[in-house]
Amino acid sequence: MYKAKILINRRENIPNPAEGAIKTALHKLEFTNVKNLRIGKHVTFDIDAETEDDAKSQVQVMCEKLLVNPVSENYSMEVNNETN
Repeated sequence: MYKAKILINRRENIPNPAEGAIKTALHKLEFTNVKNLRIGKHVTFDIDAETEDDAKSQVQVMCEKLLVNPVSENYSMEVNNETN
């Protein structure tokens, strides 16, 4: 069994109104030192696979086919043996 962790963020050139709203609210609360705020999605799940490479390959396909919109999002993934 392997643990998959995927972090999905909007591409740099794609505006995200929620990021601006949160940054503005933080500045109004006097956290004016906040810069370059980014909001993303974090997806985690267990996956049963023969090898770590097989698990990584399957997770990559999942990202490309369903979890990530390649037009507007980037992703990074981590797959580790559950016992580690």
